[in-house]
Amino acid sequence: MKYGQGEVQGGFKGQVIMTADLAGDWREEIITALPGELRIYSTAIPAKDRRTTLLQDNTYRQTITVRTMGYQQSPVPSFYIGE
Repeated sequence: MKYGQGEVQGGFKGQVIMTADLAGDWREEIITALPGELRIYSTAIPAKDRRTTLLQDNTYRQTITVRTMGYQQSPVPSFYIGE
């Protein structure tokens, strides 16, 4: 799937299980589930800058852990990511 301006063209298939930085490039991937398969939606657009991997942040990792237990809240790093 290709990403447009903050949207996925064609939509998602399956139930969204998690949104997290799995690839380690500070951008988050979307993981969905269908019967018998998992899908990971990512971007094909190269990053224009280098940043710290979100999973290196303890607060972010703890938030991801809580989300996997069924509490559906967005993962939050302990630092500001913006410009």
